[in-house]
Amino acid sequence: KNMSKEEYQRFMNSPGMNKSEHYRQVCSARTSVRDRKRMETDPSFVPCDSDWAAKKAFDFNARIDYYRVLGVDEFEPLDGIKKAYKRLSLVYHPDKTTGMDSVMVAEYQGIFIEIKNAYAVLSDNSTRRQYDKARDDEVVADELWGQVSKKKAEAQFDAFKVLEELAAKKPGAPRTMAVPVAARLEKLLHGGVKTVELPRTTQTLDGWVTEEYYHKVLVPPNCTENHGVLRKGVGNHHDNRKPDNISFRIRSKDHARVVREGDDIRLKAPVRLPRAALDECYLSADVMGLNGRALLLFGRNPFRGERCG
Repeated sequence: KNMSKEEYQRFMNSPGMNKSEHYRQVCSARTSVRDRKRMETDPSFVPCDSDWAAKKAFDFNARIDYYRVLGVDEFEPLDGIKKAYKRLSLVYHPDKTTGMDSVMVAEYQGIFIEIKNAYAVLSDNSTRRQYDKARDDEVVADELWGQVSKKKAEAQFDAFKVLEELAAKKPGAPRTMAVPVAARLEKLLHGGVKTVELPRTTQTLDGWVTEEYYHKVLVPPNCTENHGVLRKGVGNHHDNRKPDNISFRIRSKDHARVVREGDDIRLKAPVRLPRAALDECYLSADVMGLNGRALLLFGRNPFRGERCG
């Protein structure tokens, strides 16, 4: 029916039209706010008016939270969307179902389809904007008139929940156990290999087993006291964390004749000279050192001074 100008004006100013216009303005403002936030988090995002008429990459369902399917934030940049999809694909891709029973295979296939659909929606800029607007429009309608909240949400895969479960199952960080290793002073000076025997508890198919384990520890030449050699994952196994690391701390054993003082070797016993040697211009003496070796000391007699020309 054709309306007169006055009738059209009354129609546009009617409560129903005012209500619709208010709804349109609120939806438009919400879209603008979302676009600004996305531009802040994703420099590659450029909103265009042509996005609204663009063909959808996937015929999405606004009742499904595709962000939750991928386990990402609503303002996640495109790079983060791609990483989330790749991370979940490493778990749920059909290639990963080898060896599973038919029930698990079917479950993983269904989950992967959801993941793939979510990626199709969120990785295409135009489709993502259309999806976000459809969801925002429903939120606005619910806030204004309470018409949406009573509608039943679609059942969906929840990556947030799965990632939380995986994190709870993930073993904790390993502990590093310090094990002192005493070696002969000669080995610290010249280098070599020290064998250390330790009990080790491991988990096998038959349960927990404790056995003696032999570790070959390399002692470098000129090894300093308390030198550390770290071996990762060779210690005891645990239910709730990764196997222990072992830090072997190498030190020298007590020596019968000498004492190590930093980079110096000092004789424990004093070097005794015969009394008659004090009258000689030069002194000499044999000193027992390491490995039974004799060290010959020879030099000018400091007690004679200038009397030895």
